[in-house]
This record gives sequence, C-alpha cells and structure tokens, in this order.
Amino acid sequence: MEVMVSIGMLAVAALSILTVFIGGLKLMQRSNEMAAANDVAKSVLEAVKRDTDIHGLTAVPPGITKFDGRLPDAKDIAGPVPFPPDPYPATTVNETDYTIMVESSDDGSRVKRVKVSVFWNNNPPLSLETLIHP
Repeated sequence: MEVMVSIGMLAVAALSILTVFIGGLKLMQRSNEMAAANDVAKSVLEAVKRDTDIHGLTAVPPGITKFDGRLPDAKDIAGPVPFPPDPYPATTVNETDYTIMVESSDDGSRVKRVKVSVFWNNNPPLSLETLIHP
C-alpha cells in the first residue's frame, strides 16, 4: 500500500514538473517571437531614419498616411525613395511570418511621426513609434 501511495505522489510531482516545463517552453517561444518582431520594427524605423538622413523629410510622405501590409496596397513611390522601406509589407524570421503596418503623420511643422506595427500569429501587434525632424 505504501509503495502505491509513493508512486502516486511521484506521478503527481512528475506531472507538475512537466506542466511547468511545457509552460516555460511556450513562454520562451513567445519571447523569441516578440524579440524578432521588435527587430523587424526597429529595422523599418532605422531605414526610415537612414532615408531621411540622405533625402531629408521628403522621404516621408506628407500628411497622414497608412500602409498596411495585411492589405494589397502599393508603396508610395512619389518621393525620392519608396516609402515604406523594406522589409515592408512582410518578412519571415525563424519560420514565423511578420506583417508590417507603417503610419506616418505631420502636424504641418517640420516634425514627422512614424509608427511601425508588426503582426504575427494572431498575437497583439508590437508597435514602435518615433519622431523625425531635420
């Protein structure tokens, strides 16, 4: 009888440890996906900054614009460089597809706001935003 109780307690402990381990693996995967989404958003913002360093504020379209990689729209090629920059509209990192949305706006001054949102696997989007000025 004591052996059966001991085996039952060992089974409960082993299942608890296994549940915690599987939960940890899922959290680690989610963390890796969020880090990759952050890198994608940062690369788009750095490309916008690089283009504005080279071509000035004309590299960002005037007014309020929204380019959603989830929808079939084209880049704005009216400026000196295509906007939004690559990797818009989407990229793949570690076998996960990331879709990009880029929004820009200005308030009539010489400051432009650029916001990049990255979508993947039905997760809430990760968004980064910056202000660009001469």
